[in-house]
Amino acid sequence: ISVLYDIYSFMHTIADEEAEALEFSINGNHEYAGKALKELSLKDGVLIAAVIRGKNLIVPNGGTVLEDSDLVILVTTRELVSSLDDVLK
Repeated sequence: ISVLYDIYSFMHTIADEEAEALEFSINGNHEYAGKALKELSLKDGVLIAAVIRGKNLIVPNGGTVLEDSDLVILVTTRELVSSLDDVLK
């Protein structure tokens, strides 16, 4: 995984290339660390599908708080996504 938070470590197209699954790393210095998902305003066509914390897979809800070193897996129909900023309003 890149040292930069906003470079995804994998991208996988799904649904006949109509959507992409992306993984992003959260760093402690990142503005999203310490925030609950309900505090984030996602753009249309974006779903946070999972948070990986250490060896634990979390199926997130609005109360899930992002922590340092979390991996966030999102599914999106949006094009040209290279950072979490691209999917937030």
